[in-house]
Amino acid sequence: VAFLGSIASILGLLAMAWQMLKGQSIESYQLPAIGTLLLVSLIVGGYSVRVRSDNQAVHSVFQLFHEINHLYRNTLAIMFSELHPTTDNTILHQNERTTLEAVCQRISDIYQLLIRRHCVVTVKLTTKTGPLYVTETFVRSESKSARDDDHPKVFEVKTGANTAYDEAIRFVPGITSHFYSGDLLKDEKRGRYRNQRSNWKKYYKSAIVVPIRFADPKKIGQDDATDDLGFLCVDTKSRNRLKDGSHVQIVCAFADQMYNFMQLMRGKFCVARRALTVAAQQQKPVEGEKSNGN
Repeated sequence: VAFLGSIASILGLLAMAWQMLKGQSIESYQLPAIGTLLLVSLIVGGYSVRVRSDNQAVHSVFQLFHEINHLYRNTLAIMFSELHPTTDNTILHQNERTTLEAVCQRISDIYQLLIRRHCVVTVKLTTKTGPLYVTETFVRSESKSARDDDHPKVFEVKTGANTAYDEAIRFVPGITSHFYSGDLLKDEKRGRYRNQRSNWKKYYKSAIVVPIRFADPKKIGQDDATDDLGFLCVDTKSRNRLKDGSHVQIVCAFADQMYNFMQLMRGKFCVARRALTVAAQQQKPVEGEKSNGN
């Protein structure tokens, strides 16, 4: 459409120029027709440029996905190599923290490519205090962020004081648990958003928050149906840039990755090494029997 519109506009202009050179009068309908064609060509051409730019951003995103998986793989391989597994909790904690900080930086880069605005990505850890939870910052895509100096540093969950965490942690089978707002200012005016941080508008006006957790389908309806480690948050100072759809699903995918990584680093996942060793021995070729080379 852009190509044909451009050709038609050019031919129309050339025809008008030829008429003028020959001293012929220009018909009254020619100028509006050419103007309309030019306008359509400009609109379609601009849209084509935007689509091309979006496609280039998506291709760049795939490389960052690859880098994130590299970070997880390398840390796990170094920490838990069969010959020299790390057992020092301090070292494990440090490597977990530095890896997640690097992952948050890559996620921030992904969202800046997708929405063309600066984004901050944060991992918050939750601690259960009776029936309620509190959450505080673990790592952020921005090192030494200005918001880290503001109070409060600990946020309440399930008290109504923080809408984003209350909504994100809510578990409904078959529904993706998350909080999304494209315009926090509008939601606050409508009474749909609350935040313990009084000057939150200084740092973000749009946000996505998802839980870092595992939901056990066998325990649906029970208090311990979910194992909540924290929240993964993406926010930006721009309004109506983040989308409730693909952008939410991407954050959820990263949160699931983080849950597995954090549980491995904290020794919460156990592998039956003895059973694996026995199985490997059973697969070895019997002595004297020729191997098939595989």
